[in-house]
Amino acid sequence: MMLLSLTLFAVAAALPATTKQKGQVLKCFVETEEQANTYAKLEVDTWTHHVSVGKNLQVLVKNEQEKSAVEKIFGTCSVEIPDVSSYIEETRDWMNLDDSASSRVVADDTEFFKAYQKYEAIISKLQSWASSNPELVTYSVIGKSVEGRDIPVLKMTNSNVSDSSKKAIFFNAGIHAREWLAYSTNLYLISKLLSESGTNPTVQSWLKTTQNPDGYSWTYNPGGYRFWRKNRRVNRDGSIGVDLNRNFDEHWGQFGTSSSPSSDVYHGTSPFSEPETRSVSDFILSIPNKIAGIDIHTMDQSILRSWGWTKTNSKNENILKKLGDGMAAEIKNNSGFVYRSEKSASLLASGCEDDWMTAKALINGWTLELRGPSFNVPPSNIVPAGEEIFAAITYFINFNLNNVIPPNV
Repeated sequence: MMLLSLTLFAVAAALPATTKQKGQVLKCFVETEEQANTYAKLEVDTWTHHVSVGKNLQVLVKNEQEKSAVEKIFGTCSVEIPDVSSYIEETRDWMNLDDSASSRVVADDTEFFKAYQKYEAIISKLQSWASSNPELVTYSVIGKSVEGRDIPVLKMTNSNVSDSSKKAIFFNAGIHAREWLAYSTNLYLISKLLSESGTNPTVQSWLKTTQNPDGYSWTYNPGGYRFWRKNRRVNRDGSIGVDLNRNFDEHWGQFGTSSSPSSDVYHGTSPFSEPETRSVSDFILSIPNKIAGIDIHTMDQSILRSWGWTKTNSKNENILKKLGDGMAAEIKNNSGFVYRSEKSASLLASGCEDDWMTAKALINGWTLELRGPSFNVPPSNIVPAGEEIFAAITYFINFNLNNVIPPNV
């Protein structure tokens, strides 16, 4: 069985916004490196993680000007979602729209995972798990968001064994507000661990599911926007939001990011300018005996290893590739879904949490992109996605315990 100490952050989850949001989602084929490099200079909302030759990318264009700029590079792109606003309305029944449910715990985990849940319901669920399983679960708050919401962590471990004898592994989800399946998957991992009562006395695992509670709440707030990505910082020019996954102190502000506050990949005024990233970085650094971490995202079905800020191979490339390939094989064996195992720099980006975990926290840092094909994944995927990722992280944990992966610096 598997793990033991886990720190989880839980974020909100669920209602579609009522504000009309114009735009289309395009699918464009990247034929040349020149196209990829030119596209990288555009400040548009890329949905797929990769921008690679020989692959399709998905991009949300908010107006004709953005669409023309994209198609000037790639030629005519196919339209995946012709009207974003209508698409959001068509999927309203995927979300838990019952406001009364946000203040109570759904006792049955089966019911809980039938829909995406609000932030308040998630917090209540985390607290319930902790109070019902005090020998395995500890709930705590490690910081506050820009708007003052709690950023909780859930620690799961065998309390009969001293933490000093355990290795620690960290799981994060919810850094980008719109990636609802990532939040629900991390929650499902907790439920799975509890239902199996599996506690490996050599492991301490920390799962975080709500790093961006304000942004997440905005994705279901009437007047908000379902596909919001950033936090809710009011910037100097009146625009809103910092991309928390560009705000870490690791090659901050260099690649795949923007100094424009209105950009979806705005990196903030300085590394760790945001309380959400500062709190999690301080927390990770405080964990004793830490060896590895995964940052869970959607929607690209990929397992991403170092590095993300450069296409140069990590000095641990061989063993990291073996680990990533093994996780992909476990997922395929579990569900039949095919996840790519590749370097994170398929989309060059800096200031990201996975690279920071590797370079600054000196652990084995990864990004895991869940199944798609968009950010709006039907809730019928929550349990299957959770099952396949549980298989992958079981392999991940055992691999890290059984193999020496030196600091990648």
